[in-house]
Amino acid sequence: YLLGIQKASTNMGMLIIPMAISPPITTNIFSSFCLRKPSLVISKANLSTIPQNHTRRSGNYKPPMWDFQYIQSIHNDYVEEEYMKRFNELMKEMKKNLMVMVEGSRWWKSSSLAENLPFARDRIVEAFFWIVGTMFEPQYSNSRRMLAKVAALGTLIDDIYDVYGTLDELELFTDVVERMDVKAMDQLPNYMKVCYLALFNSITEIAYEVLKEQGINIIPYLTKSWADLCKALLREAKWYYNGYTPSLEEYMDNAWMSIGIPVIVINVFFCVTNPITKEAIESLSKYPHIIRCSATIIRLADDLATSMVCF
Repeated sequence: YLLGIQKASTNMGMLIIPMAISPPITTNIFSSFCLRKPSLVISKANLSTIPQNHTRRSGNYKPPMWDFQYIQSIHNDYVEEEYMKRFNELMKEMKKNLMVMVEGSRWWKSSSLAENLPFARDRIVEAFFWIVGTMFEPQYSNSRRMLAKVAALGTLIDDIYDVYGTLDELELFTDVVERMDVKAMDQLPNYMKVCYLALFNSITEIAYEVLKEQGINIIPYLTKSWADLCKALLREAKWYYNGYTPSLEEYMDNAWMSIGIPVIVINVFFCVTNPITKEAIESLSKYPHIIRCSATIIRLADDLATSMVCF
Protein backbone atom coordinates (compact mmCIF):
# COMPACT_ATOMS: atom_id res chain seq x y z
CA TYR A 1 0.00 0.00 0.00
CA LEU A 2 2.76 2.44 0.97
CA LEU A 3 4.76 1.54 -2.13
CA GLY A 4 1.70 2.34 -4.19
CA ILE A 5 1.45 5.76 -2.53
CA GLN A 6 5.13 6.41 -3.27
CA LYS A 7 4.68 5.46 -6.93
CA ALA A 8 1.60 7.63 -7.30
CA SER A 9 3.31 10.59 -5.67
CA THR A 10 6.22 10.22 -8.09
CA ASN A 11 3.88 10.39 -11.07
CA MET A 12 2.56 13.68 -9.69
CA GLY A 13 6.06 15.15 -9.30
CA MET A 14 6.43 14.42 -5.57
CA LEU A 15 9.27 12.20 -4.37
CA ILE A 16 8.10 11.94 -0.77
CA ILE A 17 5.79 9.63 1.17
CA PRO A 18 2.66 11.46 2.44
CA MET A 19 2.95 11.88 6.19
CA ALA A 20 0.06 14.22 6.91
CA ILE A 21 -1.55 11.99 9.51
CA SER A 22 1.34 10.56 11.48
CA PRO A 23 4.85 10.98 9.94
CA PRO A 24 6.83 8.91 12.49
CA ILE A 25 4.44 5.98 12.28
CA THR A 26 4.39 6.08 8.47
CA THR A 27 8.18 6.21 8.29
CA ASN A 28 8.63 3.35 10.77
CA ILE A 29 6.12 1.11 9.02
CA PHE A 30 7.63 1.80 5.61
CA SER A 31 11.19 1.31 6.84
CA SER A 32 10.49 -1.93 8.71
CA PHE A 33 8.59 -3.29 5.71
CA CYS A 34 11.50 -2.56 3.37
CA LEU A 35 14.00 -4.12 5.80
CA ARG A 36 11.99 -7.33 5.78
CA LYS A 37 11.70 -7.19 1.96
CA PRO A 38 15.02 -5.81 0.62
CA SER A 39 14.02 -6.66 -2.94
CA LEU A 40 11.15 -4.18 -2.72
CA VAL A 41 13.29 -1.16 -1.87
CA ILE A 42 12.97 1.39 -4.68
CA SER A 43 15.64 4.00 -5.09
CA LYS A 44 15.06 7.56 -6.24
CA ALA A 45 16.95 6.79 -9.42
CA ASN A 46 14.67 3.87 -10.24
CA LEU A 47 11.59 5.95 -9.53
CA SER A 48 12.74 8.63 -11.95
CA THR A 49 12.82 6.08 -14.79
CA ILE A 50 9.09 5.34 -14.49
CA PRO A 51 7.39 6.79 -17.58
CA GLN A 52 4.99 9.65 -17.00
CA ASN A 53 2.20 7.88 -18.86
CA HIS A 54 2.51 4.78 -16.70
CA THR A 55 -0.96 3.31 -16.01
CA ARG A 56 -1.85 3.23 -12.33
CA ARG A 57 -2.96 -0.19 -11.16
CA SER A 58 -5.02 1.17 -8.27
CA GLY A 59 -7.70 3.03 -10.25
CA ASN A 60 -9.09 3.89 -13.64
CA TYR A 61 -8.94 7.67 -13.18
CA LYS A 62 -5.83 9.68 -13.82
CA PRO A 63 -4.85 11.70 -10.72
CA PRO A 64 -5.02 15.14 -12.45
CA MET A 65 -8.74 14.63 -13.12
CA TRP A 66 -9.52 14.94 -9.40
CA ASP A 67 -7.10 17.71 -8.48
CA PHE A 68 -8.06 20.50 -6.10
CA GLN A 69 -9.07 22.97 -8.82
CA TYR A 70 -11.35 20.45 -10.52
CA ILE A 71 -13.16 19.57 -7.29
CA GLN A 72 -13.60 23.24 -6.43
CA SER A 73 -15.10 23.90 -9.85
CA ILE A 74 -17.92 21.38 -9.32
CA HIS A 75 -21.15 23.14 -8.42
CA ASN A 76 -22.80 22.03 -5.19
CA ASP A 77 -26.52 22.72 -4.89
CA TYR A 78 -26.57 21.86 -1.19
CA VAL A 79 -24.60 24.73 0.30
CA GLU A 80 -27.39 27.27 0.12
CA GLU A 81 -28.84 28.75 3.31
CA GLU A 82 -32.03 26.65 3.23
CA TYR A 83 -30.05 23.41 3.06
CA MET A 84 -27.72 24.45 5.85
CA LYS A 85 -30.75 25.31 7.96
CA ARG A 86 -32.20 21.85 7.34
CA PHE A 87 -28.82 20.31 8.11
CA ASN A 88 -28.70 22.04 11.48
CA GLU A 89 -32.26 20.91 12.24
CA LEU A 90 -31.32 17.30 11.49
CA MET A 91 -28.27 17.63 13.72
CA LYS A 92 -30.47 18.77 16.60
CA GLU A 93 -32.85 15.85 16.02
CA MET A 94 -29.96 13.41 15.99
CA LYS A 95 -28.65 14.82 19.27
CA LYS A 96 -32.08 14.37 20.84
CA ASN A 97 -32.22 10.76 19.63
CA LEU A 98 -28.78 10.06 21.05
CA MET A 99 -29.79 11.59 24.37
CA VAL A 100 -32.85 9.31 24.46
CA MET A 101 -30.59 6.33 23.81
CA VAL A 102 -28.22 7.42 26.58
CA GLU A 103 -31.17 7.86 28.92
CA GLY A 104 -32.31 4.32 28.09
CA SER A 105 -28.88 2.93 28.94
CA ARG A 106 -28.90 4.82 32.23
CA TRP A 107 -32.35 3.44 33.01
CA TRP A 108 -31.12 -0.11 32.40
CA LYS A 109 -28.19 0.40 34.77
CA SER A 110 -30.09 2.33 37.46
CA SER A 111 -32.89 -0.26 37.54
CA SER A 112 -30.32 -2.93 38.57
CA LEU A 113 -31.73 -5.32 35.97
CA ALA A 114 -28.27 -6.33 34.76
CA GLU A 115 -27.07 -6.97 38.33
CA ASN A 116 -30.07 -9.01 39.46
CA LEU A 117 -30.57 -10.84 36.17
CA PRO A 118 -27.02 -11.48 34.90
CA PHE A 119 -28.27 -14.18 32.52
CA ALA A 120 -30.42 -11.71 30.59
CA ARG A 121 -29.37 -9.98 27.39
CA ASP A 122 -28.68 -6.25 27.57
CA ARG A 123 -30.40 -5.07 24.39
CA ILE A 124 -31.62 -1.60 25.32
CA VAL A 125 -29.54 0.12 22.61
CA GLU A 126 -30.60 -2.45 20.02
CA ALA A 127 -34.22 -1.97 21.11
CA PHE A 128 -33.90 1.78 20.68
CA PHE A 129 -32.65 1.49 17.09
CA TRP A 130 -35.35 -1.06 16.35
CA ILE A 131 -37.97 1.45 17.47
CA VAL A 132 -36.28 4.29 15.56
CA GLY A 133 -36.58 2.23 12.38
CA THR A 134 -40.37 2.22 12.71
CA MET A 135 -40.95 5.62 14.38
CA PHE A 136 -38.34 8.13 13.24
CA GLU A 137 -40.43 11.31 13.25
CA PRO A 138 -39.28 14.01 15.73
CA GLN A 139 -42.67 14.23 17.47
CA TYR A 140 -42.34 10.62 18.65
CA SER A 141 -39.21 11.19 20.71
CA ASN A 142 -40.93 10.50 24.03
CA SER A 143 -42.70 7.46 22.57
CA ARG A 144 -39.38 6.03 21.39
CA ARG A 145 -38.00 6.38 24.90
CA MET A 146 -40.89 4.43 26.44
CA LEU A 147 -41.10 1.82 23.69
CA ALA A 148 -37.37 1.07 23.85
CA LYS A 149 -37.95 0.06 27.48
CA VAL A 150 -40.92 -2.09 26.43
CA ALA A 151 -38.84 -3.93 23.82
CA ALA A 152 -35.96 -4.45 26.29
CA LEU A 153 -38.36 -5.77 28.95
CA GLY A 154 -39.87 -8.16 26.40
CA THR A 155 -36.42 -9.62 25.76
CA LEU A 156 -35.76 -9.80 29.50
CA ILE A 157 -38.99 -11.70 30.22
CA ASP A 158 -38.30 -14.05 27.31
CA ASP A 159 -34.90 -14.89 28.84
CA ILE A 160 -36.52 -15.62 32.21
CA TYR A 161 -38.88 -18.15 30.65
CA ASP A 162 -36.34 -19.64 28.24
CA VAL A 163 -33.15 -19.72 30.29
CA TYR A 164 -33.42 -19.28 34.02
CA GLY A 165 -36.78 -19.70 35.73
CA THR A 166 -38.04 -22.99 37.14
CA LEU A 167 -41.51 -24.13 36.14
CA ASP A 168 -42.94 -23.28 39.57
CA GLU A 169 -41.41 -19.79 39.45
CA LEU A 170 -42.71 -19.20 35.94
CA GLU A 171 -46.24 -20.19 36.88
CA LEU A 172 -46.11 -17.83 39.86
CA PHE A 173 -44.71 -14.98 37.77
CA THR A 174 -47.41 -15.44 35.12
CA ASP A 175 -50.11 -15.30 37.79
CA VAL A 176 -48.67 -12.12 39.35
CA VAL A 177 -48.42 -10.37 35.97
CA GLU A 178 -52.01 -11.29 35.13
CA ARG A 179 -53.24 -9.91 38.46
CA MET A 180 -50.98 -6.83 38.26
CA ASP A 181 -50.98 -6.55 42.04
CA VAL A 182 -47.85 -5.09 43.62
CA LYS A 183 -48.62 -6.83 46.92
CA ALA A 184 -48.50 -10.21 45.18
CA MET A 185 -44.91 -9.44 44.20
CA ASP A 186 -43.74 -10.61 47.65
CA GLN A 187 -44.30 -14.22 46.56
CA LEU A 188 -41.69 -13.95 43.81
CA PRO A 189 -37.96 -14.71 44.08
CA ASN A 190 -35.79 -11.61 44.22
CA TYR A 191 -34.69 -11.58 40.57
CA MET A 192 -38.34 -11.79 39.46
CA LYS A 193 -39.32 -8.98 41.82
CA VAL A 194 -36.91 -6.63 40.07
CA CYS A 195 -38.21 -7.61 36.65
CA TYR A 196 -41.85 -7.36 37.71
CA LEU A 197 -41.38 -3.94 39.26
CA ALA A 198 -39.66 -2.66 36.10
CA LEU A 199 -42.58 -3.99 34.06
CA PHE A 200 -45.11 -2.45 36.43
CA ASN A 201 -43.38 0.94 36.19
CA SER A 202 -43.32 0.75 32.40
CA ILE A 203 -47.05 0.02 32.23
CA THR A 204 -47.95 2.81 34.63
CA GLU A 205 -45.67 5.31 32.85
CA ILE A 206 -47.38 4.76 29.49
CA ALA A 207 -50.81 4.65 31.11
CA TYR A 208 -50.13 7.94 32.91
CA GLU A 209 -49.21 9.73 29.67
CA VAL A 210 -52.38 8.50 27.95
CA LEU A 211 -54.59 9.34 30.94
CA LYS A 212 -53.07 12.81 31.20
CA GLU A 213 -53.54 13.62 27.51
CA GLN A 214 -56.74 11.74 26.63
CA GLY A 215 -58.44 10.79 29.90
CA ILE A 216 -58.49 7.05 29.16
CA ASN A 217 -57.35 4.32 31.56
CA ILE A 218 -55.42 1.78 29.48
CA ILE A 219 -53.86 -0.21 32.35
CA PRO A 220 -56.28 -3.17 31.92
CA TYR A 221 -55.40 -3.45 28.22
CA LEU A 222 -51.65 -3.17 28.72
CA THR A 223 -51.84 -5.70 31.55
CA LYS A 224 -53.77 -8.14 29.35
CA SER A 225 -51.21 -7.88 26.55
CA TRP A 226 -48.31 -8.68 28.90
CA ALA A 227 -50.25 -11.45 30.61
CA ASP A 228 -51.04 -13.04 27.23
CA LEU A 229 -47.34 -12.98 26.36
CA CYS A 230 -46.39 -14.61 29.67
CA LYS A 231 -49.04 -17.30 29.21
CA ALA A 232 -47.68 -18.15 25.77
CA LEU A 233 -44.11 -18.32 27.10
CA LEU A 234 -45.28 -20.47 30.02
CA ARG A 235 -46.94 -22.88 27.62
CA GLU A 236 -43.69 -23.32 25.72
CA ALA A 237 -41.82 -23.82 29.01
CA LYS A 238 -44.25 -26.58 30.00
CA TRP A 239 -43.68 -28.30 26.66
CA TYR A 240 -39.95 -28.22 27.34
CA TYR A 241 -40.11 -29.47 30.94
CA ASN A 242 -42.53 -32.25 30.00
CA GLY A 243 -40.56 -33.28 26.93
CA TYR A 244 -43.59 -32.69 24.74
CA THR A 245 -43.32 -31.96 21.02
CA PRO A 246 -46.38 -30.06 19.77
CA SER A 247 -47.82 -30.43 16.30
CA LEU A 248 -47.14 -27.66 13.80
CA GLU A 249 -50.68 -26.35 14.16
CA GLU A 250 -50.46 -26.38 17.96
CA TYR A 251 -47.08 -24.69 17.89
CA MET A 252 -48.13 -21.93 15.48
CA ASP A 253 -51.30 -21.28 17.46
CA ASN A 254 -49.07 -20.27 20.37
CA ALA A 255 -45.94 -19.03 18.60
CA TRP A 256 -47.49 -15.91 17.06
CA MET A 257 -48.06 -14.66 20.60
CA SER A 258 -44.80 -15.83 22.20
CA ILE A 259 -42.73 -13.90 19.64
CA GLY A 260 -43.80 -10.73 21.49
CA ILE A 261 -45.05 -8.73 18.52
CA PRO A 262 -48.66 -8.31 19.78
CA VAL A 263 -47.54 -6.69 23.04
CA ILE A 264 -45.21 -4.36 21.12
CA VAL A 265 -47.96 -3.37 18.68
CA ILE A 266 -50.41 -2.59 21.48
CA ASN A 267 -47.86 -0.46 23.32
CA VAL A 268 -47.02 1.37 20.09
CA PHE A 269 -50.71 2.02 19.46
CA PHE A 270 -51.19 3.65 22.84
CA CYS A 271 -48.00 5.71 22.54
CA VAL A 272 -48.68 7.26 19.13
CA THR A 273 -52.47 7.26 18.60
CA ASN A 274 -54.43 10.40 19.33
CA PRO A 275 -57.34 10.27 19.75
CA ILE A 276 -57.79 6.73 21.07
CA THR A 277 -61.31 5.39 20.64
CA LYS A 278 -63.05 2.74 22.70
CA GLU A 279 -63.87 0.76 19.56
CA ALA A 280 -60.22 0.68 18.49
CA ILE A 281 -59.10 -0.52 21.92
CA GLU A 282 -61.66 -3.32 21.99
CA SER A 283 -60.72 -4.44 18.49
CA LEU A 284 -57.02 -4.35 19.29
CA SER A 285 -57.41 -6.37 22.49
CA LYS A 286 -58.93 -9.22 20.42
CA TYR A 287 -55.82 -9.37 18.20
CA PRO A 288 -57.27 -8.90 14.70
CA HIS A 289 -55.86 -10.79 11.72
CA ILE A 290 -53.47 -8.01 10.74
CA ILE A 291 -51.66 -8.40 14.08
CA ARG A 292 -51.78 -12.18 14.14
CA CYS A 293 -50.57 -12.56 10.54
CA SER A 294 -47.77 -10.02 11.00
CA ALA A 295 -46.65 -11.76 14.19
CA THR A 296 -46.74 -15.14 12.43
CA ILE A 297 -44.46 -13.88 9.65
CA ILE A 298 -41.95 -12.54 12.16
CA ARG A 299 -42.11 -15.76 14.18
CA LEU A 300 -41.35 -17.86 11.09
CA ALA A 301 -38.49 -15.55 10.13
CA ASP A 302 -37.11 -15.76 13.67
CA ASP A 303 -37.35 -19.55 13.70
CA LEU A 304 -35.68 -19.75 10.31
CA ALA A 305 -32.69 -17.82 11.66
CA THR A 306 -32.09 -20.50 14.33
CA SER A 307 -33.06 -23.49 12.20
CA MET A 308 -30.47 -26.22 11.69
CA VAL A 309 -31.67 -26.67 8.12
CA CYS A 310 -29.95 -24.31 5.69
CA PHE A 311 -31.45 -23.62 2.30
